[in-house]
Amino acid sequence: MAASQPRYTSSPPSNEAFLSSVRALGATEDGGWWHLDREGRRFSLRWTSPQKNTPPAVEITTKAGPLAQPQESLEASSTATAPKEMGPFRSAPSPRIPSPAPLKLRLETGVDRAGKFLRINREMQTGDAAFDERVYVESSAADAVVLAALADPALRTNAVKCLEQGATAITLQREGDLHVARPLPHAELVAHAQLVPLIDALGAAAEAIPPLVATPKVRTFAGVFTLVVVLAALLSWPLFYVCDGLWEPLQSDIYASSVAGGILLWIFSLPILVLILRGRSESLRDVVFCALALAFALPLGGTDLMLTLNGLLDTSAPVPHATIATHMRQTSGKHTSYFVTVPSWHPGEAEIEITISSSVFFRLAVAMDITVTTSPGFLGWERLLEIRPTSEPRTSN
Repeated sequence: MAASQPRYTSSPPSNEAFLSSVRALGATEDGGWWHLDREGRRFSLRWTSPQKNTPPAVEITTKAGPLAQPQESLEASSTATAPKEMGPFRSAPSPRIPSPAPLKLRLETGVDRAGKFLRINREMQTGDAAFDERVYVESSAADAVVLAALADPALRTNAVKCLEQGATAITLQREGDLHVARPLPHAELVAHAQLVPLIDALGAAAEAIPPLVATPKVRTFAGVFTLVVVLAALLSWPLFYVCDGLWEPLQSDIYASSVAGGILLWIFSLPILVLILRGRSESLRDVVFCALALAFALPLGGTDLMLTLNGLLDTSAPVPHATIATHMRQTSGKHTSYFVTVPSWHPGEAEIEITISSSVFFRLAVAMDITVTTSPGFLGWERLLEIRPTSEPRTSN
């Protein structure tokens, strides 16, 4: 029969409660971390303050890999392998393996299962059915490297224990540390009696990891591709202001056409994203992230491109239009905009409203004769070049 879950009745703990618990464990503070030794293994604990939508948390780290055996045992052991290639097992040295860090183990979610069902995500399987069913493995390392790191059943068992005790994930970091973060939504969870099982499970998991050789950080194609997509999304917005300022169109249909084309291109890009990014444990997350970024970047970037082509390649002679200001208005808000309405020189159009700068707006007045100079535009979208007054406002007799 499964053990009943504890009933929590309190609010999240305070930092003072955390300090009381770690002091009760005999921990000492250094540089914001609290350090304690259990059975010869050093653990470091840190309090994470609550945020707007998250409770406080405790972070715990320890060095991954087995503890070093006593020096006299090392001297007594005989091996033909160079010492630098051997690991510090308690009992006998063992060859090191490449590190799969960063490696994250967390409870599998419905999103993970959906990603595998859609054949977007591909998760390495250890062959331990109970572990593979409950735990999701995230790593960009080769399957053989990850499998070698997770080979010991004690590691898998204690990793599950950490997750069952509330850890969001157990992570092998590039620095060689094994790390867990445990949210503390209830004060009872910060008691030292509640922290000890998590600390011991983390230590047992770390002990079961083979000795590791640090590997250089290698950027994957998926990582570089995602970075490029994000940068494109970030740059498309300031570029819009630059392009619109340099090559401002007279009417807004260029924006609607460009956005529509960008949305259509975004729709066609979705299956391409899947083909490019599929096949890794984090693929579904990357596909969704890139799709959201491109939903912003492609319509706005398409507008930037159309504005640039229409203006930069336009070699037509400027065309002046003598007209009169019939109406003027300004809008207030986060940004103030200014407009002037004039009789249109386009066939079949009665009037046209033009966006102008504040300096031009305060030089004009209703019933004033003005000259609007435009250019046809390389792609056929008329561009505004200049508006200037040519008379004083007209007065009725």
